[in-house]
Amino acid sequence: MMKRIESTDQSALQSLKERKIDFTVFVEKMLPIVRDVKEQGDVAIRKYVKQFDDKILEDFSIGNEKKQAALAQLPNSLKEALISAKDNIEKFHLNQMPKEWWMEVCPGVEAGQLVRPIEKVGCYIPGEDIRLFQRC
Repeated sequence: MMKRIESTDQSALQSLKERKIDFTVFVEKMLPIVRDVKEQGDVAIRKYVKQFDDKILEDFSIGNEKKQAALAQLPNSLKEALISAKDNIEKFHLNQMPKEWWMEVCPGVEAGQLVRPIEKVGCYIPGEDIRLFQRC
């Protein structure tokens, strides 16, 4: 069972901050599982559900009825915390999205950045007779 530490318990919070954890043990155990799931997909997921949860998973979907029943069991404070966390994560990552921008580098010459998703990219380097540089 997890120990709950209230934010007012400063000594407990300080001990958490000072605690050093070696994550290499976790990573070494996790990497083969991640690799297996990446290579085998749902087959690997079913294998690990059986291994760790001792359940046979036939269908990955959860019906709306089960979702609503699970939601009804959550305390309102937890629902609010989850919604707040979701909103904060969305705000943070939306701010990381590349943005288009344009500027006039000199009179009549604009430069900027277009942001477009692409599947493949090629690069063409013009020959010597093409002017690449412009004086302003």
